[in-house]
Amino acid sequence: MPDKRPWRGWYKLAAWEARRQALFAVQPLCVMCLSRDMVEPADTVDHIKPHKGDAELFWDRDNLQSLCKWHHDNDKALIERGKRVFYWDTEGNAH
Repeated sequence: MPDKRPWRGWYKLAAWEARRQALFAVQPLCVMCLSRDMVEPADTVDHIKPHKGDAELFWDRDNLQSLCKWHHDNDKALIERGKRVFYWDTEGNAH
C-alpha cells in the first residue's frame, strides 16, 4: 500500500536539515518557553500553520518556529486539535 503521507520523506532531505539548522542559528530558544519567561533550548522545528502535504507551506521560512520537544508534542498538539492552552502566572491568573 502506498504511503498516504509522502511528505514525511521531506524531513529526511539534506535541504530540510539545512533549513532546521538555519532556523536554530537565528532562533535557538523555544518561542513558547520564551513567551512564559522561561529559557529552554529549541530542538524541534515546528510548522506554525500545519502544512498537511502542501510543499509551499512546508518550505516557507515564515511558517517555521523553534520549539522544545515538550511544547511541540504537548501544547502545540493541543492547539492544532482546536484546544486552548492556558498558563497561570504566580498570582494564579490564566493567560
